[in-house]
Amino acid sequence: MKRNYLHLELLLGRAIVDANGKKVGRIEEAVAQKIDGEWVVTEFLCGRFGAMERFSIHHLGSTLMHILGATGTSGKPQRIKWNELDLSDPEHPRLR
Repeated sequence: MKRNYLHLELLLGRAIVDANGKKVGRIEEAVAQKIDGEWVVTEFLCGRFGAMERFSIHHLGSTLMHILGATGTSGKPQRIKWNELDLSDPEHPRLR
């Protein structure tokens, strides 16, 4: 299977937009699995809870936000599977 390579550090913090150009969130973290001896990104975490996951403070941050009265948040990072993201232009990732 042919694999495409991209430097992850070039994606972190990039805003993701949908097909209409509406901002979905920023890439905060990547989830990888070892496949055939190589680490392969399987999904990306986005949004403020993705950032908390990146710094390993997800549960603390989620609890704190709810204590402070945040409503309408799921408390979980948005997960986007790698094949749902068009990375042909790494500076402007888009949902497929």
